[in-house]
Amino acid sequence: MSNSTLKKILCAMLAVMMFLSIAAYGTTAMAEDAYPMGETSDYVLDYGKYADVDWSTKPSFKIGFSWMSSADLLWSMYERSVRYACDVLHCELIFVEWDVSSTTFVSDAIENLCQAGVDGIVSGMMDGASIDACIRANVPFVGALNQMNDEMLKTANESGLFCGNVIDDDYVSTYNSVKALYEAGCRKIAWVAPQPGTTQAEIRSSGIMDALEDYPELEVLTSYRYSTSGGDESLNAIEQILCAYPELEGLVVSNGLDVTSIWYNTGAADRGVKLAVTDLCESYQDLFQDDLIAYCATDQFPSLVIATPLLYNKLTGHEILADTSVQMRRHFLELHNYEEMCNMWNMSFLNIFPMTAEQVLDLCVEFNPDADEALYMQYAEDYTIENVAASNAHLLEACPVKDRLG
Repeated sequence: MSNSTLKKILCAMLAVMMFLSIAAYGTTAMAEDAYPMGETSDYVLDYGKYADVDWSTKPSFKIGFSWMSSADLLWSMYERSVRYACDVLHCELIFVEWDVSSTTFVSDAIENLCQAGVDGIVSGMMDGASIDACIRANVPFVGALNQMNDEMLKTANESGLFCGNVIDDDYVSTYNSVKALYEAGCRKIAWVAPQPGTTQAEIRSSGIMDALEDYPELEVLTSYRYSTSGGDESLNAIEQILCAYPELEGLVVSNGLDVTSIWYNTGAADRGVKLAVTDLCESYQDLFQDDLIAYCATDQFPSLVIATPLLYNKLTGHEILADTSVQMRRHFLELHNYEEMCNMWNMSFLNIFPMTAEQVLDLCVEFNPDADEALYMQYAEDYTIENVAASNAHLLEACPVKDRLG
């Protein structure tokens, strides 16, 4: 058996053991703590100064959310993030999975949520048909995660139902990917990104190309633009690049792809080739531990946690954003080493979210009369792995899990 095969087997066994031990042990440890559990999930809710809120006097809503089904822990946190925010706000969540076999899967899901009688909708992706569906049903809506084009923003903004669109700063993430490789000592690099076609793909690609202009010492050996519907095309391209350029020192990948096995199977790991990537895959644990990732832009998906209070404010009659046609950008969580990855990873496994229940309520005028756009932007600016670890330290200490990474 090869070392790479053994490594993959051990990694899979570790993931299963961690999941089982946390499911059996972590929830019990949390339940014994002073912080109440979520109504529908096993995470901890730390209300802080809002611990004595009389919820019988507060409005509650039925919130809809649409996203794809996923067995991957990190990808599934999209749905869990909205569920967490709804539990914090004592609202009911209606979740509709995308049927990606349909060409209209996003708008189909939004239509289904409207028919279910939701009071408002959080969507991880909005298209023109989805916006039209919300307008026809007179249902307030907020977007998150994905860029909206000018036409969509204009239609949404003019509807009077739109709460805003919260997005990660894709440009900064890929610009910093190139910068991180340079600072790691890499000079011969390559980059891989989706073909032009989506706003996000173009923004991430422009971040790479602008950074290359600012770091002329970098030599680009090759680049590849893959089709987003090409299946294994992107992974095959990365494998070919790693094999064809033995002198390669670093690779920028603009979308999180499961490249771990390729890194070890091609010998790129032995040569010390560094990866700089936007979006985190579960398999990156080994690459981080072997110091093969110079940069990873990721998070615990607070864009959706932030978007939900924006909708809640709208439903309680409070407008937060002065101009909803200006998309709210927030930083990715930036990881540079194994220790930082462990901090993020452990909180993910422990169902500890980067924003405490107290912070979520701080963003709602119903609980904090001073909540405004400036506060939202401050939250976005303050989002770093150091701040996230510090604000959740008391929860981490209260939840000792023997299989925690680190």
